[in-house]
Amino acid sequence: RGSCFPIHRAILSARCPFFRNLLSEYPGHGSQIRFDLTTPGVDMNVFAALLRFLYTGDIGPRDSDINLAALRQVADELITPNSLEQDLRYLLETGDYADASLVFTSDSSTEDYRRPDSGCSEYGFRPKLDLPCHKAILSARSPFFRNLIQRRSRLGEEHSERAFHIPTRIVLDESVIPKRYAKVLLHAIYLDHVDLGLILRGNGCGSNLG
Repeated sequence: RGSCFPIHRAILSARCPFFRNLLSEYPGHGSQIRFDLTTPGVDMNVFAALLRFLYTGDIGPRDSDINLAALRQVADELITPNSLEQDLRYLLETGDYADASLVFTSDSSTEDYRRPDSGCSEYGFRPKLDLPCHKAILSARSPFFRNLIQRRSRLGEEHSERAFHIPTRIVLDESVIPKRYAKVLLHAIYLDHVDLGLILRGNGCGSNLG
């Protein structure tokens, strides 16, 4: 009897070369991948514990009946020995496997955005800020973003995005969350650390936050 394990492409691809190669053969959203367990000692419980390790970095199984030796063996064979933090940092800094983008917009009626000298554009406006990110991580780490993403799903807005392989645009009003804190916000969500040195200086032109 088989089992079904919902997974997130970005996390498994970043964490494990085996899954990265496997998932690259099934690029569509919601792909069902048949996976036969043939390694001796590896059953459904061990496989579930392996997935838990990929997501949490915790190798200790919750079930005392799990074959811990088999779990450690398959983990050593399949997984690059990076910490979870290293792999999340990789996703944050590269934007690889991103399925969403944070878009910071401003109220064009404000005085600052009407002034010809207010931005870095010759037309007198500042460009929006667009940052690649991952819905699974945002939803897991932030109730605010989870509610936004779930609301878009309920409204059916994600269907066309998935059909055309377009990242979900999560639009944030800069009057509520200033875009100068964009990198601080994502850094805190991905790495659980607030680094005020990442505050965007100057007038915030462009999408380069470095």
